[in-house]
Amino acid sequence: MLTAVFEEAKGAGAPDLVIDIPGNDGNVQPIAEALQIRFTSTANAGGVLKGFATYYVIEFPEQWESFKGKQFKGHQIGVVRFRSG
Repeated sequence: MLTAVFEEAKGAGAPDLVIDIPGNDGNVQPIAEALQIRFTSTANAGGVLKGFATYYVIEFPEQWESFKGKQFKGHQIGVVRFRSG
């Protein structure tokens, strides 16, 4: 389990959270109504069965402002932007 707390700094604007999933076969799925972002990764260094994946769920205490996903240099990137305050 991982817990993150963002403290507001003067003039810093709203905080972001970046999710970096190695490999081109990853999947990022925001589920706004459940306040969750789910993602999977099939990247590995060998020694696992074909189709092996890791699964993650991030749960938020409140709704985020926006979510954007994109591919970048062999990674799936998800950016969660929160509201100020």
